[in-house]
Amino acid sequence: MDFKHGLFAIALCALLLPSAFAIGISPASQSMDNLLRGGYGEGTFKVFNTEGFPVVFAARASGPQASWIGFSPSNTIRIEPHSSNDLHVVVKPPRDAANGQYRDYISIVSIPVQDQTGAVGAAVAVGVEPLLIITVTDQEIIRAGIIGFSINDFEEFSSGTIYVTILNTGNVRVSPNFKVTITDQTGKTVADYGNDGLEVLPTVSLQVPIQVPGKGLGIGNYTAHVQGFLRGQQIGGGNLDFSVVEVGGLRKAGVFETLYAPAKASSGETVKIIGQFRNSGTADLDAKLVGEAYLGDSLASPFAGDEIIIGADRSANLTAFFKPEKPGTYSLKAHVIFSKRVSEEKQAVVEVSSFDLATIATYAIAIIVVLAAIAYYFHSRNKGSKPDAIVKVEKPQPAQQPPGGPVA
Repeated sequence: MDFKHGLFAIALCALLLPSAFAIGISPASQSMDNLLRGGYGEGTFKVFNTEGFPVVFAARASGPQASWIGFSPSNTIRIEPHSSNDLHVVVKPPRDAANGQYRDYISIVSIPVQDQTGAVGAAVAVGVEPLLIITVTDQEIIRAGIIGFSINDFEEFSSGTIYVTILNTGNVRVSPNFKVTITDQTGKTVADYGNDGLEVLPTVSLQVPIQVPGKGLGIGNYTAHVQGFLRGQQIGGGNLDFSVVEVGGLRKAGVFETLYAPAKASSGETVKIIGQFRNSGTADLDAKLVGEAYLGDSLASPFAGDEIIIGADRSANLTAFFKPEKPGTYSLKAHVIFSKRVSEEKQAVVEVSSFDLATIATYAIAIIVVLAAIAYYFHSRNKGSKPDAIVKVEKPQPAQQPPGGPVA
């Protein structure tokens, strides 16, 4: 290839890669050990957006064990400028998987983000491929522990909540149960009850709420003695001090921090909407996500999630769903209703298509450009070349017959 063609190739590369940017990932590799055949495991990668505009990243498994690997709650995450977010990887080895170690890669690539002004922040996909090492076994491991617990003060005639965080360090599902004893300042037992915990998946930590009935507890200071058990064996516990105060003595407040929805979806697909809400007050509160989806200026669909209780100084993800019936750009407008109050409004945009037009167009343009470059190269080469030699081909003469005619 001569200088002119080399320069053309460089220009072509510049055309195909106009605005690459940086992406960070931590850790670069992760091991998930002792996953049971037919079992479950979770891992987390932290993805960093180092640019000054929001970026949506899409993840997929790219190796031989891709069918084992999924993502929760979605394979796409939106990251604000100079921020990070967690990508949760879910691994489910099949029941017939052989024991041993498997290596797979998670492909994490950026996809364009269009803000509400129509500007596109990132036009070229870039990505990373962290390594996932999976070890499969047929031996059950039953093990869990308490890694944290807390309780908040509550008002008289209401109830409180003890939050116990369980980490399942085994490879089978477990359902710990709890015993709670409430004593007053004199040490006298004023309440004593048990509680069956929730099911906790392998490798997962789960915050289990335990209700503390307010009936019989007057204004004053108390201690909750909490014990956790798994299959009859104690796995942890501790003592928690709390107070019951007069009605109106606690402040209720909350902050609607982030609204998340996938950047792209298909018509007829159920879209999951997540609102992150923080209880910034000193009392438990109930909250739910509500909102409306607009196609252009027309209301396409209202949506509302289930109501949940959020403890004081805690955050939770509130979820709702809607199903777009037509392709187009949908604007989501949502707020949180909490303790009969309404938060500020947050907005998000979802591009809905009947098929992935953007991807098809991108590949079509790239193929056309590459084919044009190849055609130009061979055309220039043939036009400028000369034959190495000219061979003169003599026209064959017919064979002459001997005198007297053909030989018998």
